[in-house]
Amino acid sequence: MTDGLHTFVVDTLGFRVPCRSFHVRANITRDRPLPVVDEFVLRLLRICGQLTLMRLAEFFGFARTETERVVRDLVAKELIVAEDNELRLTTRAAALFRASAEEEPRLVEVEPWVENVWIDLVSRTFVPRPRQRAHRNLIDVQPASGATDLPVDFARVAFEENFRDYITRVRRLREPDRVSIHSIAGVEPDRYGSVVITGRKVITIGDRRPRLEFDGASEAPKQFRTMIENLATEYGQLDQPRAQTTSLVDFERFAGLQLRTYFDQNQEFDLARWLAERPQLDNSSRAWVLGASYLEANVKAVVDRLNTKKPDQIKPEIRWLRPAGGGWGMSADLSSALEILRRIVGLPETPRFSGSTLLMPRAVGNISQKRISRLFERGEEFSAKLGTSLEVLVVGRTVAMLLIHVSVDRNETIPVGIVTDHPDQVARLDGQLRGEHRQVWVSKARRRLEADNQDSSNSDRTLDLLEE
Repeated sequence: MTDGLHTFVVDTLGFRVPCRSFHVRANITRDRPLPVVDEFVLRLLRICGQLTLMRLAEFFGFARTETERVVRDLVAKELIVAEDNELRLTTRAAALFRASAEEEPRLVEVEPWVENVWIDLVSRTFVPRPRQRAHRNLIDVQPASGATDLPVDFARVAFEENFRDYITRVRRLREPDRVSIHSIAGVEPDRYGSVVITGRKVITIGDRRPRLEFDGASEAPKQFRTMIENLATEYGQLDQPRAQTTSLVDFERFAGLQLRTYFDQNQEFDLARWLAERPQLDNSSRAWVLGASYLEANVKAVVDRLNTKKPDQIKPEIRWLRPAGGGWGMSADLSSALEILRRIVGLPETPRFSGSTLLMPRAVGNISQKRISRLFERGEEFSAKLGTSLEVLVVGRTVAMLLIHVSVDRNETIPVGIVTDHPDQVARLDGQLRGEHRQVWVSKARRRLEADNQDSSNSDRTLDLLEE
């Protein structure tokens, strides 16, 4: 996936940031302009000091009845005083001019707000209200020390000090400079939750090390940039798939392509040279891919090939061998990819009885397994016959993606590989993923189905014995 001419998105990440909501009851002042006629009447009285009703009518070219109507409205608003046929500004009207930097009289209205604000427990800044439940396969960010017991006074102070940022980034008011806090009537703590912040892992040609990018990070307030630093720290603690000679041999054997010439003496992959010198694949049954298998562009490459197949050629199943390392699949894109692929191979969305299997090297930790277990129907421990930095996705026994996670820096890897619908190549990869594997998990829906089948099977055996 390309972002610009020389920068490539190689992975996406989702961070689940803990937050808490508070109900804030506040009185807000909002400046609004006066009607044009009212404004110019006040402007004229400010210049002249006082005028008669007749002189005012002559100046604007109004009829007497029109002038009387305007004056009555301004008197009712306590903006002018009419005494002995003389008109002049009230103290309140004069204050409207003094409060305006542009010397424009503006009315100030007070309106009550009841706001349900969310404050993240990492940088303690305002975040948008969580709109949906965060997937478990995202990266959990730990709250700051003592943040889970945020006092009400903190929320009150935060609302006052960050009010401008709140109405600009969260409320998105059209004219935030016209709105101010008059008073806060009360603050009440509410529930806990989490907000998802999405990042991209990108690499630019010429740079050896990938970097994380977050939308709007450069324009964000200082506190939010502090949270970005915390997210980068959380990501840095995830181990990447370790590049192995075994995986490289396996990739070249299954792909029929050479990659070892693109590794330098430090066994680091030269992405720039690979992009410039990689062979053009003359067979339309396969194509190069770069980046995580679940990136939108790579999923589209699979879907485009599936769309060329007849329905009876596509089997309703997905088998996905993930690499080792805790950094794989920590993205909402994994869930989106599965939904798209399930739909195209004809698997029902719910209940999820069967269809998608995740195979995992033994080196994958229990935490990583649990994070992804709700996305797949079945999880199996894969045997050690393939290198653990290899990734294989077989969809419908018709299209496959083969990736190897190569080192581009001492602690960073990126996936490169091919997508193919060549029948022999797909069958060979599919055969590698089959066999007797230790079951790690199975979905609740699948367990219920298997239990029902077991009960039915026992009943059949009982009937057979009775008949004998």
